[in-house]
Amino acid sequence: MDTQNDEVLTIKGWLPLSWTLAERGDLRTREQTMAANESLLRVLSTLDESRRTYGEELDHQAVDALGRMEAKLNLMLAYVSQLLTHYRPLPGSVHAVLHGDRLGWTATDGPGLGAYVQIELYLNPQIPSPLVFFGFVAEHQRTAEGVHLEVRFDSLGEAVQSELDRLIFRHHRREIRRQRRQPEEGGGTPPKT
Repeated sequence: MDTQNDEVLTIKGWLPLSWTLAERGDLRTREQTMAANESLLRVLSTLDESRRTYGEELDHQAVDALGRMEAKLNLMLAYVSQLLTHYRPLPGSVHAVLHGDRLGWTATDGPGLGAYVQIELYLNPQIPSPLVFFGFVAEHQRTAEGVHLEVRFDSLGEAVQSELDRLIFRHHRREIRRQRRQPEEGGGTPPKT
């Protein structure tokens, strides 16, 4: 895999994350977890798609109707999210970097090198359901900020891997569009320092 491309195609940010030590056994539990991941990734992709600007081929009334429907769905998601997080609060946020095959984060403490762990990562605060990954700690390094950890995922399965790669790629494209719009919105050239 192209290392430079692999470093670019990520989702970075302060994300709620928790981890526990895990056993490698129970195949049925892993299959159920990956099926839940696949469903969640599809929902996240659908929400991602709704953020895109509507095409020119839609008339003004259709765009308005879609906008009203999206606002109602966002309101419903916000209420459901508040209800769910009331009963199961989200874990603390850490600075995380999600790749297609691994997850890195920095925290005050974490599992030891080589440990097999289960990670719950919340990508969207509107949907208080985590993506659940299993994997081995490949990096455990003390830094000034705490402990930098990197977990290499155990097999995600073809469908989950495909959905995750698609979500990360869409996020990357959106970030590029956002960066290109910033100079335009700021009035042209950036200020000199």
